[in-house]
Amino acid sequence: MTTQWTPDDFGDPQLELAGFKLWVHGRSEEYPGEYGDDNWLRVTANCSANGSNVWAEGSILQVSDLRIFGSGCARLLAGEDRRAHLPSLERHLSIWLVRTDDHGHITARVWLTPDPEREVHSFEFELDQTCLPRIIAACERLTLEYGSADSAVRPRAWPKSADALSPEEEFAASELYLRSMIGRSVEVCLEDSGRWSFGMGAGVQLDVECPWRLLEHGRIKLSASEAGNSFETGLPEDSTDGASKVLAGKRIRGIELRAGTLDLVIDFGSGFQLEILPTFVRYEAWEFHAPGRMGLIAQGRGTLCLM
Repeated sequence: MTTQWTPDDFGDPQLELAGFKLWVHGRSEEYPGEYGDDNWLRVTANCSANGSNVWAEGSILQVSDLRIFGSGCARLLAGEDRRAHLPSLERHLSIWLVRTDDHGHITARVWLTPDPEREVHSFEFELDQTCLPRIIAACERLTLEYGSADSAVRPRAWPKSADALSPEEEFAASELYLRSMIGRSVEVCLEDSGRWSFGMGAGVQLDVECPWRLLEHGRIKLSASEAGNSFETGLPEDSTDGASKVLAGKRIRGIELRAGTLDLVIDFGSGFQLEILPTFVRYEAWEFHAPGRMGLIAQGRGTLCLM
C-alpha cells in the first residue's frame, strides 16, 4: 500500500535538494554501531517531480554517508572534482551530482525506493553550484550531531586564484573556508592592540575589530564595541572572561555569512549565537585564518578579500 505522507507531517527537512527532501529522526536502534564506528540513522526520504512522489523510511543511511556527500560537494564547489555522491549500503537511496560545464551547472540524479528488491525510481534535476554551500552545511550539522567533532565535514579545498572567481563564486568559497570552524570550541582574548581574538586551536583563528555580541535565545547576553571598548548585560565579569565562561564546553555547530554586510553568525546550539557585526566603510572588520591558507578578510563596504 502506498504511504500517504506529506512533507507537512515532518516539518522542515534537514537536507533538501531540488525535489528531494530528507528528515533525520535519530540514531537507529536496529543497527547500532554496525560497520565500524558509523552509526545508522532513522530517516524519512521523499522525492517528487512531474507527478511522481516516492517515499522511503527506516534505518537506510549512515553518518558516514552524509560525511562523504558533504566532502564531495565541497570538492565539487572548489573545482577539485566533477562529481559528488551520497551512497547507501541499503540501496534505498543514492544521489549523484555531476558538473556539466565550467559555468557551475550541475545535474542531480536521485534514486529512491521503499523496496530495492522489487522497484527503483529515478529522478533528474538541473541545478547550479549556489546550492552546494547549503548542502555542505546540512551535512556538517548532521555529522556533528550524530557523529563527533572529528567526523564533521572538513572542506580542504581553496581556490588557487581568487582573481579567477566571480563574486558569487568568491562568496561561496569564503563560506566554505569559514566552515573550518565547525566542531571547534572558542577561547576569547582581547589583545593589547584592542583587537578581539577568537582562537579555536590548531591554527584556526578569527580576529575581530568591529562590534560583536553574544545572544542567548535571541537576547543579548554580552556585547563589545570595536577597539576593545566593551559593555555587558547580565554578567559581572568583563567581556573577555564573560564570553569565555559562557562559551566554555560549547562547540560551533553552524556558520552563516551574510552577503552585503558580511555579518558573521556563529551558532553554538542550545540558543547561543555569536554575531560579528561590521560597521566600517573604509576599514577591515574581521579576518579569518586556518591552516594551509593565507586568510580571508572582511573589508569595508562589504567587500571580501581572499588571500
